[in-house]
Amino acid sequence: MQLEARRLADYYKTDVHIVAALMSGFTQSMFYEPLYAPLFIINDTICIFNHHNDYLYHYGKDNNLLDSVKINYHHPKNWREWKKKLFVDEAQNKVYAFFSKDEHHYIKQIDFRTGQAVLTYKLKNHSAEKLKIKDGYVYYVYRPFGSMQERYLYREKIE
Repeated sequence: MQLEARRLADYYKTDVHIVAALMSGFTQSMFYEPLYAPLFIINDTICIFNHHNDYLYHYGKDNNLLDSVKINYHHPKNWREWKKKLFVDEAQNKVYAFFSKDEHHYIKQIDFRTGQAVLTYKLKNHSAEKLKIKDGYVYYVYRPFGSMQERYLYREKIE
C-alpha cells in the first residue's frame, strides 16, 4: 500500500501523505470537513468567499485580482450557528449567509464589497428547509409544528 501511494504521488505530482489519506478513506471519516469557498458572479465581478483563509477575493472580467477583503461574519461566538450556506439574490445583487441559533433560523445580508454583515433577518418559521432568495423575498419549505407529513411553501419579505 505504501509503494502504491508513492507511485500514485509521483504520477500525479502530489504529496504522498495526501494520497495516503485518500487511500485510507479519511475523506469518509467524521473528522474530515471539506472546505467551503463558493464563487459568485455579481455585477461583472467574480467574488470568491474563501472561508478557510477568511478572505473575500474580487476578480475582474480578465481574471485579474482586483482586491481582497478580510471577512469574519462566519465566526460567531458559537461556531455551530453558521450553517455554511450562502445565497445570492441575483435580481438585487445581494449575498446572504444562513445561521441557526436556539432552533430559529436567521439570514444575514453580507455586503459583497466589504465582506461585513449588514442586516440580520429572523425567519418566522423555525423549521424552514431548502431556502431560495429572489427579488427581496426568501422562499422556503416548512412543516408546521406537530405535523408529520404536510409541508408548505412559504414566502417572506426580507426587511
